[in-house]
Amino acid sequence: FELPTFEGVEEVVVNAEVIEGKAQPLLIYAETKGKKSAQPDSAA
Repeated sequence: FELPTFEGVEEVVVNAEVIEGKAQPLLIYAETKGKKSAQPDSAA
């Protein structure tokens, strides 16, 4: 997982599915222009 290459990431949410390799971590980005955005969870 290459978190240091992502800019603006404030928090990473890891659950059991991530640990088991069934899902990707949820990336929470720092507030910009009054909104927070999150990367959609994609179960690959």
